[in-house]
Amino acid sequence: MPTSEAQEPSLPPVQVVVRIRPSLDSEEVEVPLLRGEGGTVRLSAEENCEENIADRDCRRVRKPQDFRFSSVFGPSTSQEEVYQGLNIDELIAKVAEGYHATVFAYGQTGSGKTYTMEGYRYRVHADGPQVCIDETTPESLGVIPRALRKLFAHLEHLQESDAETESSVSISFLQIYQEKIYDLLNPAPLPQGVGPQEDAGLRLRWDSLRECFFVENLFVYQCATADDALRYYNAGVHRKQMATTSMNIASSRSHTVLMLSLQRRSHVPGDDQGVLKEVTSNLTLVDLAGSEKAAASEAAERFKEAVNINQSLFVLRRVITALSRSGRDEHVPYRESKLTSLLQHAIGGKGFMVMLACLSPANKFYEENLSTLQYASQAALIQNEPVINLDPKDRLIEQLQQQLLAAHEYILQHMGLEELPEELRANSVRPVKVHKMSSGKASGFSLDRADFAWQRWRGLRLVREG
Repeated sequence: MPTSEAQEPSLPPVQVVVRIRPSLDSEEVEVPLLRGEGGTVRLSAEENCEENIADRDCRRVRKPQDFRFSSVFGPSTSQEEVYQGLNIDELIAKVAEGYHATVFAYGQTGSGKTYTMEGYRYRVHADGPQVCIDETTPESLGVIPRALRKLFAHLEHLQESDAETESSVSISFLQIYQEKIYDLLNPAPLPQGVGPQEDAGLRLRWDSLRECFFVENLFVYQCATADDALRYYNAGVHRKQMATTSMNIASSRSHTVLMLSLQRRSHVPGDDQGVLKEVTSNLTLVDLAGSEKAAASEAAERFKEAVNINQSLFVLRRVITALSRSGRDEHVPYRESKLTSLLQHAIGGKGFMVMLACLSPANKFYEENLSTLQYASQAALIQNEPVINLDPKDRLIEQLQQQLLAAHEYILQHMGLEELPEELRANSVRPVKVHKMSSGKASGFSLDRADFAWQRWRGLRLVREG
């Protein structure tokens, strides 16, 4: 009879899905050149659409191109269907087990990224777009609000089944605006300085112990319920940089990164001394600013924002391209952008990754859609290797225990004993059985290291007896 683990569906480490937004009222009704069905997107170009295609390479492409992905959502797909299709519930279960997971939306400006991730309604005011959370219907809620509620519901279910395991959730929320990091949960006003004295934002630092980047002095809040997390998230949404442009009435002018850190403490099985094992994992939800042509930005401020957005997305595309070339010893330029530095654990790292590529259905966005599909196809080739994120101290203890057990097994073999000597029995990790050795190794512990451990123990015993 198969085990329960064998019956569970496996979640791929990397998922790339595509969503095609509905046509807007302001867009002309055209014969669609972009079609999505099943897991395939077909992009074609008409002979008479050359005037809309500035790139010569794009003009050469005449025959339709097919791109295959994990899932493709058409214009009529609801927010709930997108959420289910992204396997967010399964992703949250993996986070609860101790794995990192990241979901990020990618595409040109106005392609529906923020609507998919947030789902909130925006109104245009004299001082810019304003979010209207209270006017948003439950059916319109995006991935992030739904994931927050699901996370706490899943933890509550786990708590009912295992009362001895302690769980805690903390939240942080930042934006990368013009290559500077700002805390969206800091109640202090965002700096508005210009010129040489302009605020440099928060600093990005490297944690050598956990092998990842972190943001220094970032506000982190503990959340006991989903309502707590949503309250902090909504407060940050009100503070992020938005603007009205020629392509989007409510355009995100910064990359936003919401991080939920889950810490779970459980007793080590078979240990009677109350030793706790600590596992820390992150669910990172990213809404990227959309790429756009800088020439289409009218105001000088919008032009500068577009340049910085395109620059960071250019580095992201370079990272995706480098990681997609498997088998090549190629430099991956994570450190050339704050965005890719923060996403290093997700893209080609040791966690689960979901990339949502958003497309605009209008034929005039042929170039942008082609670029998005090409990089999404490359991202599908990235190979992540998810691992459970034990506390570094617990991981070291586990490694030492495995080495100690292997050394004890070798001592039994070397001395021909059925049980350990009394001096070693008290320090044994668990009862050791005698196994026949083969190919010069005992339980993965090399004979040289085991023999060294044996000789050292024997020498200490002789000194003690002498």
